[in-house]
Amino acid sequence: MTPEQRTLAIWGGGFAVAVIAGWIVLGARGETLAQKQGQAEELEKKYQDLYPEEGLVAADARTKWKASLDLQEAALHEAETALVPPLPRAYTDTELGTASAQVHTDLQYLKQKGQRQGAKMPAALPFEEGLDQDPLQRAIQLAQLHLYREVVDACLEAGTLRLGSVHVVKGPTDPQGKYALMLCDLELDLTFEQVDQLLLDLVQKQHRKGIGLRSLSLDQARDGSQHVGLTVSLMVANDPAWGLKAEVPKAGAKPGTAAPAGGSRLNRLGGG
Repeated sequence: MTPEQRTLAIWGGGFAVAVIAGWIVLGARGETLAQKQGQAEELEKKYQDLYPEEGLVAADARTKWKASLDLQEAALHEAETALVPPLPRAYTDTELGTASAQVHTDLQYLKQKGQRQGAKMPAALPFEEGLDQDPLQRAIQLAQLHLYREVVDACLEAGTLRLGSVHVVKGPTDPQGKYALMLCDLELDLTFEQVDQLLLDLVQKQHRKGIGLRSLSLDQARDGSQHVGLTVSLMVANDPAWGLKAEVPKAGAKPGTAAPAGGSRLNRLGGG
């Protein structure tokens, strides 16, 4: 083989090796590309499962949102019914004659019950002198009447020895103005066992009527009886026409009216 032929053979062999190496590289890259394409197709299927075509996701989201909203509204209604039950019908008719008749009925009931049990009653109870001429104010007074009628009845059931005073006031509304509090302060004398019975009644029975204990003070007398100061509340649906102001809690301040000073005191939010 001449030198020229040898040189040509070397270049020809080198070219063949380069072609073979190129095919090997392209084959390897082709295999990698095929794998990547397969992975991409799998990811595309998963993406389509997670994100269906436009319109379906929004519809499903609205359906789920509506179902969640319905559950929340049902739970809210259930809580409101338990904590803010509607007033009995007898305390919702603000016609002056009808409302005055209800006051007379309740006062007679409480006074006669106290007399039968030998309990000393106050000289006068709220609204004994009559109701307001304004029907809006009468609506508030009827709610207050319902509150103190139920609580005084519970005090007499517990065996109250003396009912010193009963004082009702208009409380505030919640910050949104949806609910209003009617407040009642009472002073009475009971034995320790009767206090226990009264508190049990307030928790087990009156709370279901929307009535709550806000504060309690106890002072023991020399004869062993307990001088008790109570502040109770009734939560009702607020009428904006009543003009009640919203309560804005202050740091360190306790909501509601203060219980009579002295003795030990228990505080909790009442009436809901």
